[in-house]
Amino acid sequence: MTTKVTGYQHGARPQAVFGIANFGTGNGYDIPLPPGALLDTISVFTETAFDAATSAVLTVADGTTTFANAVDVKSTGAETVANTPKFYPSGGTLHVTGVQVGTSTVGRTIVTATYTQLNKQDDVFVGTGT
Repeated sequence: MTTKVTGYQHGARPQAVFGIANFGTGNGYDIPLPPGALLDTISVFTETAFDAATSAVLTVADGTTTFANAVDVKSTGAETVANTPKFYPSGGTLHVTGVQVGTSTVGRTIVTATYTQLNKQDDVFVGTGT
């Protein structure tokens, strides 16, 4: 006999809006993941291109896995991200960091992580028995 799933969970979607003040050591973002988090996707989207003289790159990593590796944010659009799901039984942290050569005066990149959490449910749907 199979077991019917009756609990559903909405995915959590924390966002980091990376701007010109976020380049350099200690200026990025940390996105905490709770124990039992199953990271589904990471998206990196540059809304406004950074105008650094030479380069502007952004990295998203958790200390062992790099999901976005020094992606160029000097042009708009979706950036290349390795979206391999990863499970964090004890929790974890995603680090969003950036390095530029030259100084940007404009730029905005939105980083979104989507995850669900083991043994958590938001809604319970009860069958009618029919």
